[in-house]
Amino acid sequence: MGKRRYMAMMQTVDTTGTRARNLILVGFMGTGKTSVGMRVAKSLGFDFVDTDQLIVEKAGKPIPRIFEEDGESVFRKMETDILRECLKRENQVIPIPAALSFLLRILPASALRRRTDP
Repeated sequence: MGKRRYMAMMQTVDTTGTRARNLILVGFMGTGKTSVGMRVAKSLGFDFVDTDQLIVEKAGKPIPRIFEEDGESVFRKMETDILRECLKRENQVIPIPAALSFLLRILPASALRRRTDP
């Protein structure tokens, strides 16, 4: 990618006066969701949400230990709960693994729309 094109992608986007939204990045592990997401969040003036880090903080242990000690079902429930909480807020870039894309189908549509309540 040429420097000019890269710099054009990194320019700040003025979102003043536009409807607040979240941007959800879905992809497989190691595809760059975090690195791209952080840049996009900065460009949009959004917060970047590291769902893996939130899970680690909630569990008090690294993800491999969650799998080892508690099992995949516990990890997936935590992942689901964290995503549901994140979707209650606005102006965020949220990367999620491709395995979680099914959640977008099972969450209520209202969770994916802009909140209008105070």
